[in-house]
Amino acid sequence: MKFQFSITPSDMRRFALYHLYHTSGIITAVLIPIIGIVGFGLYGYLGEWKRAVLLLILGVGFSLVLHLNILIRATMQAANNQAFAAGLTYEFTEEEMIISQGEQESKVAWNMIIKTRKTGHLLLLYTDRIHSFLIPLNRIESLEGNANEESVDTFVKQHVVTVK
Repeated sequence: MKFQFSITPSDMRRFALYHLYHTSGIITAVLIPIIGIVGFGLYGYLGEWKRAVLLLILGVGFSLVLHLNILIRATMQAANNQAFAAGLTYEFTEEEMIISQGEQESKVAWNMIIKTRKTGHLLLLYTDRIHSFLIPLNRIESLEGNANEESVDTFVKQHVVTVK
């Protein structure tokens, strides 16, 4: 099975948000806005509107700044990395995954993939705790073997020992 795709800023943003909400970053990403909203409710109930509004602004503002920062970093990373814009070609064989771009080629044996995650639009293939291959399932362009979202996901599940 052989297919190609390019990684967009939207893919990078989804990847960054996935990691934010599936690591210890969720504590700051969710807890601070919740404290701000709860504080707004409590201080508002007590009639201390200045403190209530301040907590609401801090909680919601923190959340907005965090998400805006992720959006800007993802857009810059996708724009500044020539490999993302030029597109990647993946070939899945029974023994390995071959990633190529132009003349460059890299091979990764299936036993090197320690876990996989499928989000709404991405298939993430991890080689260690922080390094992964991103496959945007909704933009796969098949080159041979009738590659599509379902066939790629099924092939990976059959060849990676620990799919999570």
